[in-house]
Amino acid sequence: METTINYKPVHIEMTDDSPQITLDADKFVFKIEGASYPENSYDVYNVVIDWIRKLDGDVKSKLNCDFNFSVLSSASHKMIYEIITLLDGLHKKSNNVTVNWHYQTSDEDLFEIGEDFSDIVDVPFKFYSLEG
Repeated sequence: METTINYKPVHIEMTDDSPQITLDADKFVFKIEGASYPENSYDVYNVVIDWIRKLDGDVKSKLNCDFNFSVLSSASHKMIYEIITLLDGLHKKSNNVTVNWHYQTSDEDLFEIGEDFSDIVDVPFKFYSLEG
């Protein structure tokens, strides 16, 4: 019998400078997609960090974490690093977390950022090249 995690899903709409964020533990949805160069990255990503901390290893089924950035500022990069590190902790507790790193085929920088993250954590990474 699956248990339900008792807190609300998160959905934040995309803006010109910040990504769409969709988090739903009951449906095993974790998506961050779009441009990420907000004035204050902490304000944008703090909700994701809090959400992961609430899970605290309680991942009963496969959680595929989709990251799909069109732009990633250095401040956002730091916050995504913290998120990836927390996901790594979840993976170590549950062995049910995978990161799906989507990038435009022509964007070597975003591909390399994903590779760098995958080199420093144990959570499995899958890379998806997108034509754009």
